[in-house]
Amino acid sequence: MIYGVVLIGELLLLYLFSQLLSKSISLLFQIFRFHQILIVFIMGIIFLPGTLIHELAHWFMAKLLFVPTGKISLLPKLQGNTIRMGTAEVGKSDIVRQLLIGVAPFILGITILFLSFYFLLPKLSSLNYVLLDLFIYLLFTISNSMFSSKRDLEGIAFFLFILIICFSLLIIFDKEIIVQLQTLLSLLPARYWQTAIYYLLIPLTLDIIILIVLRLFIQLFK
Repeated sequence: MIYGVVLIGELLLLYLFSQLLSKSISLLFQIFRFHQILIVFIMGIIFLPGTLIHELAHWFMAKLLFVPTGKISLLPKLQGNTIRMGTAEVGKSDIVRQLLIGVAPFILGITILFLSFYFLLPKLSSLNYVLLDLFIYLLFTISNSMFSSKRDLEGIAFFLFILIICFSLLIIFDKEIIVQLQTLLSLLPARYWQTAIYYLLIPLTLDIIILIVLRLFIQLFK
């Protein structure tokens, strides 16, 4: 159970750092008004892999739920003092399907990260440093792109709220649910949870370093 709590804590930190990163980039726009196009271009290139996965997640989930879809754009656009990294045209639907489409990047991102932790990263660590660095960069872009859209964040917040309500009701009406949950979680050996916790520190550490550099840069030119 403790491993699950730590994982949730790390994911919440990833969300917090991704928001701080967006705010720092917004401050860059305010300071370097005459170089905003250049900043948009650089940010678009840096986060391109994460943006691709993010928008494809929306698009494929919409397809699976029989919601009309349009074009996918990976071109970053400046909206006020923020960047919109990409767009996926999705038609309107009911609240449930709209919620699932909204949280699709989060679900796909988490799945890619955890599968990578278990199956790819341990093998890559024994290869050359170029491939390892490339893979770490992809982890960084994916982890920071899971929370990039306000619309998606609202969906995730509502999704988590529903889960908490359902889980609370289960605990009230079924006192054995905690024991059953612990039994279910124990099916995976502790080393799998430890691996996920350990490797999630990679994007968290990169976020902290980048945020510190951006803050110093902003204070220097403010």
